[in-house]
Amino acid sequence: MAFIVLKDITGKIQITVEKEKLPELCPVIATLTQDSVISVVGTAVENDFVKMGGIEIIPESITAESIADALPIVRKEIPATKKRPGVERSSIDQRIDYRWIDLRTDENQLMFKVQTVMVNAMRQFLIDHNFIEIHTPKLIGAASESGAEVFEVKYFDRLAYLAQSPQFYKQMAMASGFERIFEVGPVFRAEKSYTNKHTTEFSGFDLEFSYITSFKDVMKMEEELLTYMLKSVKEKYGEEIKELFGKEVIVPTTPFPVIKLADLYDELEKEFGYTVPDSEKGDLTTDAERLSYDWVMKKYGHEFLFITDYSAEKRAFYHMRDENGVPQGYDLIWRGVEITTGAQREHRYDVLKSQAQEKGLDKDVEFYLEFFKYGCRPMAASVSVSTASRCSCSDSISKKQCSSSEARTDSPRNGKREIPPSFCPTGYFYKMPRFVLIKSQKIFMHYARLNGYIGERQRREVNSMTGKQLDLCICEIAAGNREALSQLYVEMKDPVFRFALSLVRSRHLAEDIEAETFLNIIQSACGYKPGTNARAWIFAIARNCCMDCMKANAKFLVVDNDSLDLLPTDANGLEQTENALLVLEAMKALSETEQMIVSLYLYSGLKQTEIAKVLNIPYLSVRSKYGYAIRN
Repeated sequence: MAFIVLKDITGKIQITVEKEKLPELCPVIATLTQDSVISVVGTAVENDFVKMGGIEIIPESITAESIADALPIVRKEIPATKKRPGVERSSIDQRIDYRWIDLRTDENQLMFKVQTVMVNAMRQFLIDHNFIEIHTPKLIGAASESGAEVFEVKYFDRLAYLAQSPQFYKQMAMASGFERIFEVGPVFRAEKSYTNKHTTEFSGFDLEFSYITSFKDVMKMEEELLTYMLKSVKEKYGEEIKELFGKEVIVPTTPFPVIKLADLYDELEKEFGYTVPDSEKGDLTTDAERLSYDWVMKKYGHEFLFITDYSAEKRAFYHMRDENGVPQGYDLIWRGVEITTGAQREHRYDVLKSQAQEKGLDKDVEFYLEFFKYGCRPMAASVSVSTASRCSCSDSISKKQCSSSEARTDSPRNGKREIPPSFCPTGYFYKMPRFVLIKSQKIFMHYARLNGYIGERQRREVNSMTGKQLDLCICEIAAGNREALSQLYVEMKDPVFRFALSLVRSRHLAEDIEAETFLNIIQSACGYKPGTNARAWIFAIARNCCMDCMKANAKFLVVDNDSLDLLPTDANGLEQTENALLVLEAMKALSETEQMIVSLYLYSGLKQTEIAKVLNIPYLSVRSKYGYAIRN
């Protein structure tokens, strides 16, 4: 007896071959391999013992259309049996090299099916509400939204740019008499950042409509849109998502909870002890974004939260403001992740021009202001992220975070471990160079926050771990122990962050480096030798990440004054009265090696002998250079 599982777009069915009755089929069956393509003619019969729908096919003929070679990757772990040993799943690097084969799994294909239903549902909802779909140019003659980092391309005999946003074109459509429009299309952003929040290419879902009375009209429209979309996904694939990913697609109730940003910070302080510097209270911090989900679930039992009343300094010039100067817009948070931004647009020419001048953009956006000279109706918009290059069936189909069973922690390759599940973006369509892949996977920070491993940097105190404890943590990480990863992260995140901040002088870049460092720790843990100075090993990784970041962002490294309160200056001999800005400016005059030595000495807790090992230079050089740096 031989059994073949046949699969196509409609599902799976079992082919049962009784070799004694059909000996002529044996030669064909003997040649078949996994993923081979065959044509089968036979009779479908009921069989209660068959798991796949209780139906099997008794074949009359089997024709081999294409015989597959032995697959170069293992897409899923194969458990051990009495007859054969188990087989580990291939690493993410290997599977990306053969992505077209890796995508053949039910889990991967389900993500694209869900994406199709999701986008189609949103499109159908808007069409039913009299929206018109448009397609704005993606090759443009000037940088969109003024000053945004864009990709330059050669356009015949002149320079052009890939569109960073359809924003101006959407509002041009409003001025042209289109009352309701939307677009699903690619967005390109040349931002030298490697977190999940700063993707260089993604698909955006944008809408704009006129004759509104308040930005709350947009919020209501968005509630209905997302509810309709999630209902469609749940009806079509809810059970399959639950079966393959263990996640429930939750259709939210309306209206969604709403809170002002200032009130949210008050609530987070009362509930979680979370405090934020005054300089950052005008915008939503990443930690607050994560904690907002915990708060809204506890208070309302809801996954969504609208946050309003941001600082005008943090919002675009074209956002309408009330009589108190508060922008009339919002962010929508879903499970601790910002998924959309919306606002009422300023349609009055004089006011819009004044707000552009306020931000120093009036000359750059003269063409845009022209739209409003000849009459323009009140309007508003919502901007969300769709999922063309990254889609998710995890976290209830989160549109901005990708996770699944796409990676395992216990499959070593070249001495490195893979990123645990929920770390790894999925849905890449094509083979990518390893460098690009790794840089696309910097979502450790978000994973840590979602799982409660990170608190406020200045608030949370931890007991310093010994060298042996750090050794043990790294060895456990190599074995796939997530609890060990969380312990190491809590212990080392602050020193690594402050070390990075002292060098790159930007909280945004320092967080990227922190994420990069811990990702590299995960990948390199298998090659760690117990007994090595663990703290020095970690900071050697952090140092390399800092150097990569500084090279990539050399043109953009400036002192971020808002981040300086995160950088203490009272460590290891520096006078407590030293001002952080002065310290950082003074360090800029030092050589790269001297900066590294001072930063490691201040924030790593390493001795000068250990710093010498991190930097791979003689101890006496460290001693002399540190002394020179302090004196000067």
